[in-house]
Amino acid sequence: MQERLAAIEERRRRLNELSDAESKAAANDTTPASRRLAACPTATVGVRRAKLPTNGSAEAKAVLAAAAASGGGAKHCGVCGTSFRGWGSTCHNCRGKTSKPPPRPSAAAAGDTCAVCFKKVYEAERLVAAGLLFHRKSAGHRGCFRCKHCDVPLASSNFACAGTSFYCHTHFKQLFAREGNYNFAADPVVEGKETAPGPVSVAPLPTAAPHTPPPAAASPALTPSPAPTGYPSEEAKDVAVPTCYMYGDLQIPFELEDGWQRVCEASFEQNWVLCSYDREDNCKIEVVGEGTGGLTECLANTTDDRVYWGGFRVVAVDSQRGVVSRRPKHCFFMLAGPATPLKVKTRGLLHMGAIAAVLQQAHISFEVENVDELSHQRVAEKLLQCGGAHKPNSWEFGDGESFHLSRD
Repeated sequence: MQERLAAIEERRRRLNELSDAESKAAANDTTPASRRLAACPTATVGVRRAKLPTNGSAEAKAVLAAAAASGGGAKHCGVCGTSFRGWGSTCHNCRGKTSKPPPRPSAAAAGDTCAVCFKKVYEAERLVAAGLLFHRKSAGHRGCFRCKHCDVPLASSNFACAGTSFYCHTHFKQLFAREGNYNFAADPVVEGKETAPGPVSVAPLPTAAPHTPPPAAASPALTPSPAPTGYPSEEAKDVAVPTCYMYGDLQIPFELEDGWQRVCEASFEQNWVLCSYDREDNCKIEVVGEGTGGLTECLANTTDDRVYWGGFRVVAVDSQRGVVSRRPKHCFFMLAGPATPLKVKTRGLLHMGAIAAVLQQAHISFEVENVDELSHQRVAEKLLQCGGAHKPNSWEFGDGESFHLSRD
C-alpha cells in the first residue's frame, strides 16, 4: 500500500514539474501571438460556422428589394423610368398595362340582352358570369354560356376566361399548353366586305399636295438611375468574396465572428468582444471593440443609450490535492442600457438570435439592462449551476481579476 501511495505522489510531482516548465516557457516566449497561432493546428479563426446567408448575389437582391419595399431606397421602373418602391423591376402602372385584361362592358347592368345571341333574357333564364348576361340552359333553350372550344354548357362558378372568350378548365389548360400564350382566345378579325365598283368619273381628280407628317418630338432617353447608396445593384454579379452575414436587412460583419473565435481560441490573448448597431446605419452591426482586459474592460466600453451584444472568456480553476485544472468558459450577453429607446430595445431582442448564431457555442447567456447585473459573483454562480459535476474553486475573468466562491 505504501509503495502505491509513493508511486502516486511521484506521478503528481512529475506532473507539477511539467506544468511549471510549460508555464515558464510560455512566459519567456516573445513570439507574437499571430506566429504562435500559425504553428497551432487547432486554430479556427476565419472559418465561417454561422448558419446564416452571406451577402452573395441572391441575398444582395433580396436586401435591395426589402429595403425598397420598406422605404429604405427607391427604384426606377425599367419601362417608364419613374421612381417607385416595391418588388420587381417595373412599377405598378406598367405591370397593370401588361398583365390586366382589357375591360369588358357589363351587359348585366346595361339591360336584359344576352351577350351571345343578343336576344331578350327573361327573369327565369338569367345567368350572370364575369359581369355579362347569358341565357341559362333550360328545357326551352340550349343555353348561351358555353365553352368556345367544345361547346359544353358552363356553370357560373366553374369556368375560365381570356379576353371575351369563355372555356371549360380542361380545354383552357390544353390550349394554353399548346400555344404558350393567350392568343387562342383573341377574337378573329372581321374585314369589311368590298363594295361593288361604281361609275368612274372622267374628270381628272385634283392633285393634292403630298402630306408630310410633322417630325415627332424626340422623347428624352431614359437613363437607368444608380442604385440607392449602401445597397447592391439589382443587376449586380455574384459577389466573389462575401463580407458579412445577412439576417433580413441586417448586415453582420465577419469581423465579429473572427473576434469571437479569437476569444474562444486559447492561442490568443483576447478575452472579450463587443458589438452594437452602427450609429449611422441601424441595418449594420459594427464591432465596438475587443481586448484582453476581461469583463471589466468590456463593460467599460458600453454606454447607457445603446444596445450591445458581446462575449467574454472566463477560466474556471479547480485545485484539488495539488492538481490544478483550468477550463475556459465562454459567456454571451445582451445589454440594453436604461437610456436606450424602447423601439431600439425591441429591435435588439429580435436580432439577438442572429447575433447568438454568430457568437455560438457559449456556455451561458445573459440578458441585462444594467452593467451591475453582470457582476463577477452572478457570472460565477450561473457557471456553477450549469457546470454539472465540475465544481471549480475560483474563476479568472482576465487582467488579474478573479473571484473565489466558497463551497459548502
